[in-house]
Amino acid sequence: GLLPICTGRATRLSRFLLNGDKTYIATIRLGRSTNTYDADGEFQGEPVEPPSLSDAELREHLEAFTGEIEQMPPMYSAKKVDGKRLYEYARAGEDVERAVCNVRIDKIDVLEYEGDLLRIEVSCSSGMYVRSLAHDLGRRIGCGAYLEELSRTRVGNLHLSDAFSLETIAGLTEKNDLSFIRPMHEMLPGMPALPLNASQISRIRNGNHVVAQHPTLTDGQHVRLMAEAGELIAVGTVR
Repeated sequence: GLLPICTGRATRLSRFLLNGDKTYIATIRLGRSTNTYDADGEFQGEPVEPPSLSDAELREHLEAFTGEIEQMPPMYSAKKVDGKRLYEYARAGEDVERAVCNVRIDKIDVLEYEGDLLRIEVSCSSGMYVRSLAHDLGRRIGCGAYLEELSRTRVGNLHLSDAFSLETIAGLTEKNDLSFIRPMHEMLPGMPALPLNASQISRIRNGNHVVAQHPTLTDGQHVRLMAEAGELIAVGTVR
């Protein structure tokens, strides 16, 4: 799926991209669970024949996971407990207490449902584990489930349809064509742009604050600080 890559100075923007909302297409296999919640793990228990759900019943199960929800991260994940990643505990055979995380699922659309196969499109906040969604859905239905395939199709305002394959990028760079690289100021469309004059730009580049009036900004909000020519100078925080 989609993997945004930042280079050079733009690596400083990666945390804003990582925290953006995301969309996934997930294939979920009903009838059995795994210890990793996905197809790479070991099966747990015996297989169970999934119930035949009507569209209304399936929608009712999925709607239970939409909105602001609490989610338990899987043991095989990069979440840290006491400075150590959970997958390190899991590989050592240790099961540690995990804190639930508050995540948001905006929408779940059913793309395909037949037998034990369920394909869905999920739009959600950063930090939501689709593997945990599959596992929890299986528990709610009562037959177990695991994530079989996953493709990320959106990160913030970046979409898979606008992405370039590695082969295309390799071909373009051989021709010294860097048209596939997006400029930094386009990566943060959700942030208001605040134009700066030469004096303000100098202050920002020397680590100082600037005073600028803007009627819609609120305390704590991030803004793009821009030069008149359209160059992104910095990301600022309103105080």
